Amino acid sequence: MITSKAKAEKAVEDCLDEMYRSSVPPITWDEILQKYAGKKDWHMKHRITEEDYTLIKEKYQRKLHKMYHRDLDWMLLDYSPRFQD
Repeated sequence: MITSKAKAEKAVEDCLDEMYRSSVPPITWDEILQKYAGKKDWHMKHRITEEDYTLIKEKYQRKLHKMYHRDLDWMLLDYSPRFQD
């Protein structure tokens, strides 16, 4: 169980990385930080199935202490790929 803030932040980034690697088109979180720095609506260019999103989110949520669940939710709300139509 992750209880330190630094490790929780890393887990959230790992979650986003896994989501974007599973998205269409696939990309890594590091590539996003480089390619889209300062740009708006970049997350709209990548799509993920609701099933993959849920599986990945739950995987990382289980690793995090409850006090970091809201942080994960907010980061995913702001930065996750959009759902496929």
